Amino acid sequence: FWILWVRCPSLQREEKWAEIQSWSQRTLRIMGVTVRSQAGQDVSAMFTKPQLLVCNHVSWLDVLVIQSLHPSVFVAKKEVRAWPVVGAIAQACEVVFVDRGSPSSARQMVADVNGALARGYRVTGFPEGTSTEGLEVRMFHANLFEAAIAQSVDVQPLALRYTHAATGAHCQVA
Repeated sequence: FWILWVRCPSLQREEKWAEIQSWSQRTLRIMGVTVRSQAGQDVSAMFTKPQLLVCNHVSWLDVLVIQSLHPSVFVAKKEVRAWPVVGAIAQACEVVFVDRGSPSSARQMVADVNGALARGYRVTGFPEGTSTEGLEVRMFHANLFEAAIAQSVDVQPLALRYTHAATGAHCQVA
C-alpha cells in the first residue's frame, strides 16, 4: 500500500511501472513462484511501445506473473473493484473495470482501453472472459480488440502455464 499510495503518486510513469514490476517479482518470490519466460524474440524490444497483450487466465496469480514481466494496465471484471485489499490495489494500478453483462460498460471499457493505449500504455486483458485450466483456448470476446484496432497497436499474445518445478508436469495448485 505504501508503494501505491505514498511512493507511486510522486513517480513518473516509467518509475511507477518499475515499482509495480519489482513489487510483483518480490511477492512471487515470497510465495515461492518462479517465473520463466520462453519468448521467441528480444523481449525488451517487444514491450517498449503501447500494445495490447492478450492472455489466457488460469489463476489469481496471473496478474502478478504478467506484472513481473511486463507492467500493464489490466482489464478486469467490475466485481474485482469490491474485493477487499485486491480492489484497492487494482484501482491504484489503473485497472479498467468492465461489467461483462452491460453493453454500455463494454463500450466504456473500449473507450478506456483506447485512451490508455493513446497515452502510451501497455494494456493486458483476458479475452476468454473467464479462467480455465489453461489446456485449451476458448472463444474470445471481441470488444477488447476494438481499441487496438482504433489505435493501430500491435496485439501480443501471451500463454500462461503453471508447472511443477521438479517434473515440469501441468500443475493446478496456483
